[in-house]
Amino acid sequence: MPSSATPRNRLELQAAGENLNTWGAPKLNNDISQIDASLDGWTFVTVSGVVTLTSVNYQADQSRQRILSIIGGTGGGVVIPSVEKWYLVKSKATGAVVISTGSGRTVTVDPDDIVLVMCDGANVDQLGYNLVGIKEYIAQVAFASSGALPAQPGNAGKFVKTDGTNASWQYVNTSDIGDWTYQRQLILNESVAFAIAL
Repeated sequence: MPSSATPRNRLELQAAGENLNTWGAPKLNNDISQIDASLDGWTFVTVSGVVTLTSVNYQADQSRQRILSIIGGTGGGVVIPSVEKWYLVKSKATGAVVISTGSGRTVTVDPDDIVLVMCDGANVDQLGYNLVGIKEYIAQVAFASSGALPAQPGNAGKFVKTDGTNASWQYVNTSDIGDWTYQRQLILNESVAFAIAL
């Protein structure tokens, strides 16, 4: 019976009596090297369009490493193997990158994000709540009616304001702080009264 590959990290399983006098070196040493890479190795890719990670039995490849570093590109997609595995994805692409198996649920990694993604063999999910990332979950809870926090680019010096339905970035108007003078005076009066009481 010939060697066979493990399903997730494609390590070589030896059949009984196979590779006599060669199992220890180089066969075992190769498996140990691949295990080492799968636990803490880095894969570096540039993503402009769709990139399918290489997946090769018994040899070095792109999909075995635990950390996926997207070092540049305009964004697009990364297709990982349809096996149970998790990746730490770091993106320096200028656009969003979608991590998928080619079907099922996907995870979108924004520029400059670091996201933990998990594949169950068909779907890709990320660390978060209700199958969404922490950022998206907070946006849903904080701004449930609008569904998302407004984007920040081009909004320096503004504050998030809601009309009860939609959230947007706006400059502070005097009408927004009309009661501030009154509230401040109440606080000062209470502080003075407290100090006199002492």
